[in-house]
This record gives sequence, C-alpha cells and structure tokens, in this order.
Amino acid sequence: MIILNFNTTTKTARIYDGSQNMTNPTIIQVFTEVPTVQVRTEGFYEIMQENSINGNRVPVYRLPIQNTLMQIEK
Repeated sequence: MIILNFNTTTKTARIYDGSQNMTNPTIIQVFTEVPTVQVRTEGFYEIMQENSINGNRVPVYRLPIQNTLMQIEK
C-alpha cells in the first residue's frame, strides 16, 4: 500500500511505503511547491509541481488510486 500525504499549507507531498509497516512507513519521495494533487479519471492521483521560474504547473508523479491512501492536511 502507498500513502500519499498532501499538506495544503506547506504545499508539500510526501509518498510513503506503507506495505511493510503501517505504523512507521518509509518515505519514498518528497515534493515541494505542490499547489495541488489532481484526481484523474484514468484511475490515478497526479502530483502537480509549480515551476518557480515561470509559474507553470507540470505533473511530476502519478500514483494508482487502487493502491494509494491519500491524506490531506491543512
């Protein structure tokens, strides 16, 4: 199981591997400057990252919805 933690205040997204130990999951990846995580109709979460130079938003990571628990924090 994958855990996606999206903090809307700090604009960070952390991806954890929760398959081994759900009480103390391992961090796989951390993204900063994340204005949003989109839910795509194709069946995945898409982490969007904002380019600090021109302000464009680009997708940087996709996670399958079926295998992912998403936590949203303020």
